[in-house]
Formats: sequence, C-alpha cells, structure tokens
Amino acid sequence: MDFNDILKAVEKREFKPIYFLQGEENYFIDKITEKLESSVLTEAEKGFNQTVLYGKDVEVGQLISTAKRFPMMSEYQVVILKEAQQMKNITDLHSYIKNPSPQTILVINYRSKKIDGRSKFYKDLAKNAIVYTAKPIYENKVPNWIRGILKDKGFNTEAEVPMLLAETYGTNLNLIDKELNKLALNLKKGATITAKDVEKYAGVSREFSVFELQKAIGFRNAQKAFKIAAYFGRNPKSAHITVIVGNLYNYFNKVYRLHFHRNKSRKDLQKILELQFEFFVDEYQKTARNYSIQQVEKTIKILQEIDLKSKGIDAPPTSEEDLLREMISQILSC
Repeated sequence: MDFNDILKAVEKREFKPIYFLQGEENYFIDKITEKLESSVLTEAEKGFNQTVLYGKDVEVGQLISTAKRFPMMSEYQVVILKEAQQMKNITDLHSYIKNPSPQTILVINYRSKKIDGRSKFYKDLAKNAIVYTAKPIYENKVPNWIRGILKDKGFNTEAEVPMLLAETYGTNLNLIDKELNKLALNLKKGATITAKDVEKYAGVSREFSVFELQKAIGFRNAQKAFKIAAYFGRNPKSAHITVIVGNLYNYFNKVYRLHFHRNKSRKDLQKILELQFEFFVDEYQKTARNYSIQQVEKTIKILQEIDLKSKGIDAPPTSEEDLLREMISQILSC
C-alpha cells in the first residue's frame, strides 16, 4: 500500500495489527503514525489503551508483553514503538509478528533505515503487517507535492507559490508542512493562495527567495543578487546555504543541458529541463544567453567549492553571508 492508501484505509477504520514504517523520509512515517494516534481511539480510551515506547529504552520481551495485553473498555489498544532502529535484537519480534494480537495495533517507526528484504523477519512482516517504505521526494517533484497538499486542504494556488516554497525549503517536507498549515489556518477554504499570502503568513518573501536569487544571478543582476545575499545573511532561517547552493547547482545544470537543445521548441524544452510550467523556459533561455557552456562549467565548479567550504572542508569558519558574497562575485566574474 502507498502512503495515501494507508491513510484512506485508516479513515475507514480498516486497521491492520502491525504497521512497520521504515525508510529515509521521516515526514511520511510521522504522518501515518499521527493518523493512527488520532483515529483508532477516542480521547477517553487513550488513557488506558495507548502506549508510546522508545527503542533505546525497551527490550523486545517488554514490547511483546505490552502488545499482548487486552484493551480496557475499548475494541483496540494502540502500541507505538518510536525510534525502533535503536532497539537491540528487533528481529526477535518475529514470534509476535507471526501471531499478532487482533486487539492490538502495533505501530513501529524504523526511521532512516530499512530491514533487509531478503531476511525471514522481513518476509514474516510482509505476510502479517503493513510494511511501508518512506522514500524521499526528488526536488523537482516537491512543487507538485505542495500543490497536492494544498488541494487536499481545499485551496488553489498561484503558479509560483509551490515553486517559491520549494525553492525556500528544498526537500524538508516537515518544515514545508508547518508553513502550509500556517496558510491553511489564516485563509478561508476555497481561496487562491498568492505569493503575498506566503510572504505574510509563512514569512517567505518573493523578492528575497532562492528563486529570485538564482534569477538575479542568471540575469547577471549583481545589485539584486547582493541585496538578496544580505537579506539571507540577516535572516539565516529564511534559507540555509546548503539549500541555496543545491538549488543553484540544479539550476545551472539545467542551463547546461539547454545549451545542447537550443533548437527545440519551448514545449520540448519544458520536458527536457523537467520544468513545472512552460513559461519558465524563457528564464532558462535568457540565462543560457548570459552564460556560455564554458561559463556554466566554471559556475558549477564554483558551486561545488562553496558547498565544501560551507561544510568546513579545507576552509576556515566563514559566515553564510560572506560565503554567499564570495559565490556571487565568482559566478558573475566568470
């Protein structure tokens, strides 16, 4: 079952005795866990029938004993094991997994790791549990993911809004989700969310976004590029340098690809460059006119060097603003 299928089944109260949630994207693991926490039991039932345990603090035998208890004045009990990847000998759970209690819903959060799919433990899980592997979303898929979340919440968006949020927060889905919840709380359902709404309620400025920085650099607008760098320096939470460098790296990689497809139609270029909207092609074409293939290659090398410096590799400690200024100066000079 995929993420949405699991949530829909829980809403219909079609529960499974075990949910084994593993993988690299903790956002999806957290959301499924939250859905089960809020949906299975009433608030009155939770006091006696909902237990949260942590992998580093509990042994397998204790977990099995807890899972085998009978619920009190409730159809189910819910047992949530968080940070299960820290539990010693978790595969010793196989005896319970082969014969789980039908009155217990056991939720196992195995974060940032995966069980070996060839193991007997995994095969037993696959027979008796929902095994969900949370995979990261690729950067180019984040805007559509944002658009889908807002649609589910009952909102439309201006075309640039998902791009603006994606450019600012990268693939940090938990952080994006918090900002989307702010928008949903402050706007009426059915509204079309604008860039101004994002600036007002989520604190993301269209003028001072990663998207606008890459555009300023692409158009060789030094004044605006340094102005945005200064803003990021004063407001480090608005965009971390690793997000900025990562987005610029992807941006100039697309510019590089465009150089080899200059004669293609705008529609074809949209597909080749994996852009959300056709009108973004114009920006990439203008940037390609401003940067030759050789200049793009130099720019990509500069970004790789800045990335290493930002991580303290072969470089003294430097403020993010100074690194951004150095990066912009080098790119605009190449």
